[in-house]
Amino acid sequence: VGVSTKQGGSSISFFDWENFACIRRIDVDAPKSVYWSASGEYVVICLEELFYLLKYNEEHVKNFIQTKGVSAIGEEGIEDA
Repeated sequence: VGVSTKQGGSSISFFDWENFACIRRIDVDAPKSVYWSASGEYVVICLEELFYLLKYNEEHVKNFIQTKGVSAIGEEGIEDA
């Protein structure tokens, strides 16, 4: 999974490089840093005065893509990714 920020810093997007698909987009104001756990299961998004700890559900993403296909992924990505 890769990470990209929107120009202007109002959102952060997570991409599945195998399918070149945005699997989740999150609206955050001016993210400063992103840190992944060694296992790749957790990610921390750091802002100026707070942070978000998120869990990546790889199994759910794989299941969604296998059953519904990449074309079924909406603009905001997969809800429970």
